[in-house]
Amino acid sequence: MRGWKNIVITLFIIVNIHCRNADEVENEIELSGDLKELIKRITPGFEENLVRAFKNEGLRYQQSTNNNRNVKKLDTVLISVDDTKIELGNLKFPWAPDFRIIKLSADLSMLCLDVAFKLGDLRIEGEYEATNMTLQRLLPISSNGRIEYCNREKLLT
Repeated sequence: MRGWKNIVITLFIIVNIHCRNADEVENEIELSGDLKELIKRITPGFEENLVRAFKNEGLRYQQSTNNNRNVKKLDTVLISVDDTKIELGNLKFPWAPDFRIIKLSADLSMLCLDVAFKLGDLRIEGEYEATNMTLQRLLPISSNGRIEYCNREKLLT
C-alpha cells in the first residue's frame, strides 16, 4: 500500500509542478522521456488500482469497527399534521459504513477525480406516539409503538 501512495503523491507533485495555474492547464505537459514513459505505463491501470485501494481500505475499516457498530442518537422530532400531533423519540441511526465504488475516473492533467459510490442502506429506528387532538377531546386515546425507516441503496456522486 505504501508504494501505491508514493506513486499517487509523485504524480500529483509532477502535475502541480508543470501546471502554473489551474485555469491555464494545457492538454500536453512537457515531461522528460523516462518520466513520460513511467506515466504512460501507470495510467492504464490507475483507475482500477485506485478503486481497489478504496475498496480494501473500506473493508479494513469495516472489519475493525464491526464489533462496536456506530450508533448515532438523534434528537426528538415533533410533527403536526392538521389535528394530529406525532412525536418521534429515542431515534437511533445505526450505520456501519459500507462504501462501494460504482464509477471512478481520473483526469490527471486537470487534477480531477470523479467518484460515484453507494452508501448502502441508511436506517433510522426509534419510537413514535401519535395523538389526534379532535379525537382526544372525546376519548383519551393515543397510538404509540416502534418505528423503523430504511432508505435503500443510496448513491453519492
